[in-house]
Parts: sequence; C-alpha cells; structure tokens
Amino acid sequence: MARIPRKVRKTLLSLKKKHEHYVEVKVIKGLFCVFESVGRYDPVRKRAKKITHYLGRILPGGEFVEANHRKPRYAEVTKPEEAEANSVRPEAAEIQVPDDQDLKLLTALSMNGRATYAFLGRLAGMTKNTAYNRVKHLTKRYGIRYLAEIDMEKLGYLSYITLVKFIDKKPGVTEIRQVMEAEAGVQLVLMTSGEYDMVVYFIAENARDVAYFMRKMQTESALNKYTSRWYTTTAFNDYGFIPLRHAATDVLRMRVWNRSRERPQPQSDELTSRDAEVLIELNGNGAVDFAEIDRIHGYDSGAALYSYYKLRKKGILKRITVSLENLNIKYNAVILANIFNGKKLEETRVNLTSEVIRDSEVVNKYALVSDIQVPSCVMFIMPVFADGSVQSVIDYLDRNVDGIENKMLIVTEVVLGSFCFRRFDKAYSVQYQRLVQIYKTIEPMRREVYEEQKESMVPEEIDLGKI
Repeated sequence: MARIPRKVRKTLLSLKKKHEHYVEVKVIKGLFCVFESVGRYDPVRKRAKKITHYLGRILPGGEFVEANHRKPRYAEVTKPEEAEANSVRPEAAEIQVPDDQDLKLLTALSMNGRATYAFLGRLAGMTKNTAYNRVKHLTKRYGIRYLAEIDMEKLGYLSYITLVKFIDKKPGVTEIRQVMEAEAGVQLVLMTSGEYDMVVYFIAENARDVAYFMRKMQTESALNKYTSRWYTTTAFNDYGFIPLRHAATDVLRMRVWNRSRERPQPQSDELTSRDAEVLIELNGNGAVDFAEIDRIHGYDSGAALYSYYKLRKKGILKRITVSLENLNIKYNAVILANIFNGKKLEETRVNLTSEVIRDSEVVNKYALVSDIQVPSCVMFIMPVFADGSVQSVIDYLDRNVDGIENKMLIVTEVVLGSFCFRRFDKAYSVQYQRLVQIYKTIEPMRREVYEEQKESMVPEEIDLGKI
C-alpha cells in the first residue's frame, strides 16, 4: 500500500471539510489524485451506484492542483429527495470471491497488519514472494487501509452512544458535519432511517463531560434550532471497534503526562509525548515506517519502534489491523435488539452469542456489536451485501432468542468517521471463549499465532535508558 505523505494527508483532510460528499485520494502512477464520490439510487437496478468526480491532485508538498472540468459534476438518476433517502456510502464494483489462501492472508493482516511477508507466507502456506504479490493484489482489489486498534479505555475514556430523533425537520448533512467534526470526542456520526434519525458514537472521560457535550449540542451548537430528542448511554463494545478519527487525535494528546514533583512517572492511563505522537502516526497510517516517524519528529534512531513495543506491551495499542474499504456493500444497517425480559434472554443468549461470530464470505459479518443501556439492548452494525440479509438476521433472532424485540435502522449517510471492515479471527473473540468454556456448544480449535516472536516483547537491542 502506497504511503501517503504527511503534507498530502493534511491537505486531504482540509478538502474533506470543504466537500459534502466522500473524498478520497488514490495513488495513480505516483500521483496523489483526489476524487469526490456520491451514492445515488438507481431505480432501474434498485440499488445504489457510485458516481465519482475527479477534483484534482495533491503535490507531495501539500499544494492542491484543481482539475479543469467542462462537464457537470453528477448526473441525476432520481429525484433529490429519493437520493437523500437512499444514498449510501460509496463503494467499489463487484468483488471476486477470494480463495482459501486469500482468506488466510486477510485474517492474518486483520490480526497483525505489520506482519512480515515471510511470516504471512508461512501462515498461508506460500513463499514470501507469493505472499507479497498476493497482498499487493488484495490491497488493490479491496482498498486495504492499515490502522491502529487503540484501547481507549486504558487511556481513561469510556464509549457512549447517542440516538437522536428529530421531531419536525432534520438538519442537513453538511450542517451536522460542521458541528460534529469540531468535537474531538466524536468518532462516528450516522444519518439513519427508522425509529432514530442519527446515531453518534463518542468517547468521554466521565459523566460530567458527557453532560457538557449534550448541553452544548442541544443549546449552543447550530443544532439547537431543531426540535429533537436525544438519548445518550454508555456503550460496551463486545465485538469490533470504531476507529479513532485521525482529525480527532487531540484526545490522545490530552493524555500526555507532564512531569512534576508530585507525578515523577506517568500513570497507567497517561502517555509520554513521544508515545502519543507515535500512536497518532500509526492511527493515520498503520503501515508507516518507524524510521520515517523518527525522521519526522527528530527522534533518535529506534525511538519510534521502542514506543510501539511499549504501547503493545501495555495493551494501549491492541494491534495494527486493516480495513477493507472497497467492498460491494449496498448499505450499512443498525440492528437494535431491545431487551424486555432479561431472564428469558439469558436462557437463550447462547444463540445470540453464536450469531455475533457467524462466518461471512470476505469480512466479519458485523463491524461492531455493543451492549447499550438506553434503550437496554444489543446493537449490531452490519454491512449489507445482499437483499434480505438483514431480515434473515432479524428472523433468526426472532426465532432463537427470547426476551428481545428487534428493530432496524438503515444508514443513509456516514457523516463523520468510518467503520472497520476486517476479517478478525473468531477464535480470539470473547464470544468464542463463551461458547467453548461456558456454553460448551463448540469444541475448542487450535489458535493460530499471528505475532512473530519479536512482536511479543521489547527488543533487547534497544537501549531503554537512552530513549
């Protein structure tokens, strides 16, 4: 995967703020080409289609060179109100079905995005060179993005979900984005159709900060002119995660420890300045070279690598993982399994647990599964590849899980943030452990080891006293 220079990334973020639709950069023949994409509903094919518009290119120094167009940007395929109701996240063309070796590589990259090609080859039963060529092909086919999976709870943050219902009229996407992107704690904003109009995922340190955020949204922000109901609750992510927005990494710098007489050493939920900067770089590009981080920040040789191993050892950085950005997703769905009888649910929870890690063709069936309290429910976020797949899940839950009432929201627009679509090994999931150890419904299988020996400890060749 081609590395995007820091100055190019900065310009790209600036362009994203100026455009209402999805903006991405593609490396074409060494040039950083910028495209704006929009999902339009095609009433003939009865599905969303991706329309792209070339905006221009970004020079390595960060200068944006705008394209000179003669044609209009988008051709309308339906009425504006229908497009708004049916627009989905722009996706790529149809996927080729991967073979077993491809799936092994996608799983290995999801579990350890910094694994060497030699190690990936051993896991998938191929040579180093074959693994390199396969990964290169998979990267092009699926638009693989490398990112950091950070345990924000270890840094003192809790996760929250806000469900919003607008009573009279709804704000526009641009208006919501302008309000939310200024909030460092907000990591994901979805516009939805169904019982709720908006879903917000954010992190905060305590209930006071949550109360301040809610009051600010409802009284001080541009959203205060809309009559609405806001329901905010803690969220426990039981499966999957929401990536930290690169534009919101101030939340990491807020955890930087400052030396004082009373605090001569950082606490467990604090970072050194260097550790924070390394984490931020990895969050922007999980495949970045550590020597490049040292060069950018003026660190001693090996300093960034040391911080990486330290963050891994402390569990703050769970892993470098991947997200497959080019999938033939029709839309994303949110399933709310509302709990009305906890006792009956517990009697059949094994079936709910089994559903979470049910196999899927390319990526995990669910991008996120969270327990939330208001309403008391289990929330599933699911990429939808085929018509009827969401209803199949709801039918399964209706038949096999008692004490819940299932409702569905359709994601009409990802306003801010992103999902992580990957192939996480279910043998490492909490659900798998429950099925083996508590419910005893499946036999334990051999766990694949995805980390090379050097990944499991701080390297001995690094002098810890100097950096």
